[in-house]
Amino acid sequence: MDIDDECLIVDEMPHVTPSRRRQPQVASRRTPPAAPNQMTGCPSVISEESAASRRPRQRQVVTIDLEEDEEEPTGEQQQPSGTGRGAFAATAPANAAEYRQVYRLEEDIEKLEQEMAAMRIVGDRKKIWDLRKRTGVPAKAPWFLKVNDEETAAALQLLEEGQEKGESLTVAEVSGIPVLGYDIVRLEDLEWLNDEIVNITFALAERWLKEQAAAGKPVPKVWIPNSFFWQKLSNPSAAGFRYDYNSVRRWSTKKKVNVFELDYVIVPINEGYPTTGMGYMGTHWALGVVDIKNKRIRVLDSLGGGGTNWRKEENEKFYEFILQYLKDEHRDKLKKPMPDAHLWAKQSETNLPQQTNGCDCGVFMLLHGLAFVCNSSFDDIDAHRCAAFATRLTGDHNTDQLNLISLVRKKLILSIRDQNLPLEWGGEEGQPQGQSASASASAVGR
Repeated sequence: MDIDDECLIVDEMPHVTPSRRRQPQVASRRTPPAAPNQMTGCPSVISEESAASRRPRQRQVVTIDLEEDEEEPTGEQQQPSGTGRGAFAATAPANAAEYRQVYRLEEDIEKLEQEMAAMRIVGDRKKIWDLRKRTGVPAKAPWFLKVNDEETAAALQLLEEGQEKGESLTVAEVSGIPVLGYDIVRLEDLEWLNDEIVNITFALAERWLKEQAAAGKPVPKVWIPNSFFWQKLSNPSAAGFRYDYNSVRRWSTKKKVNVFELDYVIVPINEGYPTTGMGYMGTHWALGVVDIKNKRIRVLDSLGGGGTNWRKEENEKFYEFILQYLKDEHRDKLKKPMPDAHLWAKQSETNLPQQTNGCDCGVFMLLHGLAFVCNSSFDDIDAHRCAAFATRLTGDHNTDQLNLISLVRKKLILSIRDQNLPLEWGGEEGQPQGQSASASASAVGR
């Protein structure tokens, strides 16, 4: 664990396996939302509690090995109290210097925590910003946190209209993609996203990229095929997967895109398969990213890439099928074999911010994709690092992560209504997109 990372306190909470709360989707995957119900591990109401009323969180104790040996600690040092922040008996520091280093670190963490809690209670935003500078919190609020009370009320009003009017309400239409009342309510807290929400969000992102490029901004060249691209290419079924390049051969031609001149191809992955009489059984969203310049194929999964054997197999098939797609695309469009196919590798992702329930995979997938679009950090999705910018974030990580995603959902509702995604360029020219200060990525399996 890096001791210079502010997130030294780690909340221990197992991931909740996605439940079957969402109704199976029919061929068009546009269905009325299911009636709200209670889900295990997913609170139906996200509360905002003061820091003073929360129970102490479980903390990891960080030990630091020192090269020099000093005198043995006294008996009092060897046997600290079994309660409070000085309870280090399980870690058994080897010498006095190590013990003092650990104790000072724990005291510093407690002071920072108490200071942040006190500042939130009194609403002293200036001191929070000063503290942010010392603890490495992002220099500015991410675009999705800029939601005031009036905008929140407008988003909730639109959700109510969507519930009442259903398909008779057209909220917006972008690039031929209509979003109806039945679709917009998918952005209510704890609801699963459908294809229409995913596709219109990425269509707005592509529009933003074109506007920025026209203004001379150094934005990446990105193509985001819609959420049906992967299903057409892989043909998932209960029996497995079947590669079919012909089903998507003309997709890049229609968009007038030369894949090999791009920076990224961003592919939404709705993991699942069609069933007889029940439509498409998609139970989880993940994101595939084809990094053309660096010759890497990546899968970003807010559940860590584990879970069911089906999900693991689909993630592995993405690497295999996308590389074959690139070979076929090169031969079909450029009329010659891809010369550097042997240099391509899959890239594994670790330490990405993770969802804390079984409902928010679609929102995380969108945020991962938008990080590549606007060169922002994956760390922006971590609630602990965003606490200085939102009064709803109280200091408890698991609850804060739910509240953070709730704010993102409100911002997406308003962005779709206004047909304008207010992204902001998040880095310097030449920096790699979609990186995280706390995330490590490695290339494997050439």
